[in-house]
Amino acid sequence: MVEWAAARREDFGVLVLDDDAIEALEISRALQAAGFRVVASLSRALDLLAAVTAHRPALAFIDIALGTHDGIDLVSALPASLRPLVVYVSGHGDAPTVQRACASGCVGFVVKPFEDRQLVATAELGLHIGARRSSPPVGDSARGALEHLTPREQEVALSLFHERRVSRVSRSLVISPHTVRNHLKAIFAKVGVHSQEELFDLLERRGSTGAVRG
Repeated sequence: MVEWAAARREDFGVLVLDDDAIEALEISRALQAAGFRVVASLSRALDLLAAVTAHRPALAFIDIALGTHDGIDLVSALPASLRPLVVYVSGHGDAPTVQRACASGCVGFVVKPFEDRQLVATAELGLHIGARRSSPPVGDSARGALEHLTPREQEVALSLFHERRVSRVSRSLVISPHTVRNHLKAIFAKVGVHSQEELFDLLERRGSTGAVRG
């Protein structure tokens, strides 16, 4: 299992399934060149279950049209405990196809023909989504510690609590690191802390004593 909060590209197992073996290899090559660890490159739909069972990938790039098989249906049929985050790949970018893929809970959609940078950016997004989903929740009383902050400051504080690094907050919120640090100065002054560690301490302490709603 990937420790998402500390995940690096090389720790991030990726599976690729495309019934065109050449395209499967192209996707794998692009991801490997960017530092991701490709654990399986498949061209047969029927190999998917065995591959996810053996390798437990964190993310899978799955073609939707797999001969007589449908990629979305194949992923939906996987046991929940084995199901990775999914980016769907398709030669069709029409609205119904995209909507169906999004409704299935995928983290990305790439239309063929694709560029390497699209694949890498989508895989990076999957890495951050996985980290966010696995981060411990902040309790209601911890949120109370932030009630005097502006909505944007609250967003930055909670993002930093989950992401743990200014650079990750910058990418996640699409703002510059300089802007993140300016927000943090205001946040520290308002909640009475002097460092990121003290802010984490405050939120973790409040979170452990507060009721967490499911």
